[in-house]
Amino acid sequence: MSSFLKKVELKYQLKKMGINVVKGNYVRKKDLSRILIKASLLKVYHGSQHIYDKFDISKVRENGQQWGKGMYFSEKLKGADSADSYGEYIYSTEIDLQTLCDVSSFPDAVKVAKAIGLTDFEENYDKEKKESYDWYGALTSYYLKEKGYIDVLKLKDIISREYQKMGYTGLYISFRNWVVLFNPEKHEIKRDLDAEKKIAE
Repeated sequence: MSSFLKKVELKYQLKKMGINVVKGNYVRKKDLSRILIKASLLKVYHGSQHIYDKFDISKVRENGQQWGKGMYFSEKLKGADSADSYGEYIYSTEIDLQTLCDVSSFPDAVKVAKAIGLTDFEENYDKEKKESYDWYGALTSYYLKEKGYIDVLKLKDIISREYQKMGYTGLYISFRNWVVLFNPEKHEIKRDLDAEKKIAE
């Protein structure tokens, strides 16, 4: 699949947003902000075996929380490791990418490391790791190695709390197409009947 969007496809996507490309190649300046806002929004899905009126983070099960406690969403609706893998009831929301920390971000991991007492973390890791490197996981492993045993779930809570202090509302696991929201009750999450129909097709 190409990484580039053809001009005709771009025009189609803009038209769906109610924005018409005029004079062949131009977009009105007044529409630019709408384009940028829409481009930064990521629609994600959560599959569940239960119907909820609201989400309560205190009731999230602890097992399988690879990137800490939170509500896990997938960019993928169908297929392996996607929302429908976890339940027939689908919930969705749109997240501003600017509010998420990509776990492959080394600079953010260094800030967290310093905050939790891993002062030599930056010196001992290669900044040039591939983009899909999981620095959240690296922080967890390095802490256990340097500081000794601590309950892993408790450690992940500490790491996630530092990301929240930096202003992030969640984590973006780009190489898995997942999003983890620290406090889902603060987001507008609704059952997505259209998504459920697509799965059933």
